[in-house]
Amino acid sequence: MRNDIATVTTQLQKYDWYINTDPIRQKVLIDMAVNLGVGGLLQFRRMIAAIELGDYGAAADQMLDSRWAEQVKTRADRLAEMMRTGEDYVD
Repeated sequence: MRNDIATVTTQLQKYDWYINTDPIRQKVLIDMAVNLGVGGLLQFRRMIAAIELGDYGAAADQMLDSRWAEQVKTRADRLAEMMRTGEDYVD
């Protein structure tokens, strides 16, 4: 898992929308990329566009309006809330 995270993080570091966001939102993007692959994450074009604008509420909405969210359910809710607020998930 650590290797997967390291690989995905290295791949994401070439994108300004990833680099220019805070560590909590980067954590969300890493989580999604480990699950979907970086190619899968890049399919979230509207989410990425919202992140580029700093509109994290819209980015979270785009995350939840996806087949991925239907598949991972609670995990999508948790990650969308982290994207929306910039606050880490606490059990």
